Amino acid sequence: NNIGDEGAGKIAEALKENKSVTAIDLNNNNIGPAGAGKIAEALQTNTSVTAIDLVNNYIGDEGAKKIAEALKDNIFVTKLYITNNNMSDELKNSIISLVNLNKLFQEAIQSGSSVLNLSTNNIGDEGAGKIAEALKENKSVTAIYLNNNNIGPAGAGKIAEALQTNTSVTGIHLADNNIGDEGAGKIAEALKEN
Repeated sequence: NNIGDEGAGKIAEALKENKSVTAIDLNNNNIGPAGAGKIAEALQTNTSVTAIDLVNNYIGDEGAKKIAEALKDNIFVTKLYITNNNMSDELKNSIISLVNLNKLFQEAIQSGSSVLNLSTNNIGDEGAGKIAEALKENKSVTAIYLNNNNIGPAGAGKIAEALQTNTSVTGIHLADNNIGDEGAGKIAEALKEN
């Protein structure tokens, strides 16, 4: 189809409004960094798209960074095909990690369980931020296990913010992380209000 950046931008604009499309196949469409940026913008608000195929485009590191940033806030994309896009392995691996975290999170939520166990997944502060955003909306999860995840003070702060508005969580497990005194203080303050 060779829609390029302009066509990707138009599709992205539609996705900002559309809540029924779950998969987008933009394989081999001459999409560059600008088009990837538009798709990334749409992913920041779209909650229905779970699968995206961007194989054989030219998004490069610039476009990959924009998509990675969008995936930090988007918990719904669980399949993203990005091979052959002129991007560094580091960025590709970062995007893959974010999508894998989404898969874990969605599986836990869809199981109907009130317990979210994401222990030993090396989610770090970025993953903690994703979980915090989801907890602001989700009222069914009552216990969260985030042990051994390389979460630092910044991630603990994000979780603390979520706990200020989410009153359904009655247990949070953060053993074997790196939250330190700063992170523990933020969690403690949030628990006073929870």
